Amino acid sequence: MERKSKNIVVLLTDFGASHYTGIMHGVILRYNPYTVVIDLTHNITAFSVLEASFILHTSYKYFPEGSIFIAVVDPGVGTERSVLITLYNNYTFVAPDNGLLSPFFKEGETFRFTKFELLGQISSTFHGRDVFAPIGGLLSRGESPHNLGVREKNPTIIEWWKPQKIDDYTYQGIIIHIDRFGNAITSIPCDHINSISELRIKNLIIKDKFPSFGYAPFETPFIYCGSSGFLEIALRENNFAKKYNISPLTPLLCTIPQQ
Repeated sequence: MERKSKNIVVLLTDFGASHYTGIMHGVILRYNPYTVVIDLTHNITAFSVLEASFILHTSYKYFPEGSIFIAVVDPGVGTERSVLITLYNNYTFVAPDNGLLSPFFKEGETFRFTKFELLGQISSTFHGRDVFAPIGGLLSRGESPHNLGVREKNPTIIEWWKPQKIDDYTYQGIIIHIDRFGNAITSIPCDHINSISELRIKNLIIKDKFPSFGYAPFETPFIYCGSSGFLEIALRENNFAKKYNISPLTPLLCTIPQQ
């Protein structure tokens, strides 16, 4: 048997702890039994394209170059939405055309997958199994995106990492992700942290900033620069999101005073 190329395929979905993810592993390995399949996470909040985009954007660079990422958070499954393959910084990303791959479009090369005849029968509700996993398998054994689709010049773009300017001193962002410790990760990049005088979320006004958890007092919400490069809000040794009923997509405002 001819040995096929060995590549890393990384999965990200909102499927949770279900058999769906195991089936995707199986399909990829049927296409290329020599590939390595890694689960980045399957705990994306259901239907949250923004959270998936954030996790993918802040995680991909820690994998070896050449890795193939299959991201399936797909509220539009079964509709006419396209399937995209994007090449960026020696990585390959496959996802629905719903904004999930937005951080990679500006400098990447994007193709709309068209070779559905290569995939066989496709269900209307499980494209993770019938579309995305097979594409990952094809790519892992050396198929070129140039041969699997056509150039896509107008993909869906959601610039979640760019805070909206409300006035000269106020910017609006959102909570993108809640980690398992209850820390709330915002869409505000860390390069704003030194100039922010306060952050407002729900009925809270947060002014305290610390470099890490051990410097913060107990029971006082504070802002810090998270490892992902975005501002985060936490309670020391406590669950900030649970205590204050904060969830992904919760809006927030940050104030930057005039210098």
